Amino acid sequence: MSRDDRISVSKDGGVEPHITLCEVCGEGYGVTVGVMYAATYFDNGRERRVYVDRSRVREATREAERKGIEMSAFKHVPVDEKGVTLGICEACDGKQQADYDEAIAACMKGGVLFRCSECDARGFIPYKESTASFCDEVRKGNGVEFGKPSGVEFDSCAQHDGE
Repeated sequence: MSRDDRISVSKDGGVEPHITLCEVCGEGYGVTVGVMYAATYFDNGRERRVYVDRSRVREATREAERKGIEMSAFKHVPVDEKGVTLGICEACDGKQQADYDEAIAACMKGGVLFRCSECDARGFIPYKESTASFCDEVRKGNGVEFGKPSGVEFDSCAQHDGE
């Protein structure tokens, strides 16, 4: 058994079971065991939490430092806390795949993918009369022919408002 396979055990709480919550919908979808620690950081102005097993606190801290992410110190997550946001439930995973498939299909019909660097919104702009010239410009700027996936990154939310 490797070090990563071991479950941390608390002297007070044993294996400390926690309900796992989906990162997308927030619903409970399982249980994880181990002594969990959480830290907060900000991503595009939104507070986020990262959860790790006690055995991975040092590793996660070093990784955040290496990536230049300013993060709070990890603190123990009590068993009675609502749950830990960890992974994606099957329903959301299926929806994400369907959304991805829909976006790629829209690209094949001339649309373009987008991402907003301000709010991290992601999606696609379908090719239609009102967006055709924009989609054509994006593909031309990227050197991508019609029917192939192409995308654009917006600097602010105002640039994708309404689409």
